[in-house]
Amino acid sequence: DPNAEYLALVKGELDLISGTEGGFLNELLDPLGRVREKHAKHIRVLRAPALATDYLGFLLDTSLAAVRESPWRDVRLRKAVSLAIDRERIVTHLLHGIGRPARSILPPGLPGGWDVGNTPLHDPDRARALLAEAGHPGGEGLPPLVLTTTASYLDICEFIQHELAAFGITVQVDVVPLSTHKQGVAGGDFLFFRKNWIADYPDAENFLLLFATANSAPAGPNYTRFSDPEYDAIYDQALRSTDDGLRLALYEQLDSTLQVRTPAVFLLHPEVVRFVRSG
Repeated sequence: DPNAEYLALVKGELDLISGTEGGFLNELLDPLGRVREKHAKHIRVLRAPALATDYLGFLLDTSLAAVRESPWRDVRLRKAVSLAIDRERIVTHLLHGIGRPARSILPPGLPGGWDVGNTPLHDPDRARALLAEAGHPGGEGLPPLVLTTTASYLDICEFIQHELAAFGITVQVDVVPLSTHKQGVAGGDFLFFRKNWIADYPDAENFLLLFATANSAPAGPNYTRFSDPEYDAIYDQALRSTDDGLRLALYEQLDSTLQVRTPAVFLLHPEVVRFVRSG
């Protein structure tokens, strides 16, 4: 029981606990992820980036009738949604500063990311402009958009629902059991869904594989079923290359393609957290 472990840590009965499950985070941490003053003398928080990314996927397989009629086929709408979401607020308001906003599928510090300079991650004006370009000024003409998730991510999805409502985009959050979510995402049942990926090894390829056509669901983890021949060719070249410099340059091209084509909204990079008794 995470809450019982937390109480034992506060009492000095445990020296270390791991994870952020349980209801104790608000008691222990402020919105920036710092230990609150009343506990600061005795408890330290240790954090490290996880090789993981949380994202919102768009189903893009046009062989499916539902996708052919889906508003998500328009990249301008997908980009507008990405730019409308304030990831920093998710981290501070819901996660107590634990985690990092995501611009890319690649976690911070993993070589191969595309350098976009000072391009803002949250840009409401650009989001509104893209909505208008897509033929939906102020969300006009858009049907309610169903976002499918599990109960453990309901708070984040409801936050996103609220954020997008300010742009005239109506989102209906559909909470399903974990088994239903897993089967439905793999089976192409959901047009818009919350998903995450935890890497098996610390190489950008283990994230970039999520968007290769050969890895399309249900057989593989390309749950968006994004398909781009140029992306596939570069990905295959990177797999074959034994030149580290060339491979990283190819990874950057792949990351650039994903940020331009927006098959998913990359939300957050989780962190591994430990709380240590210090005295």
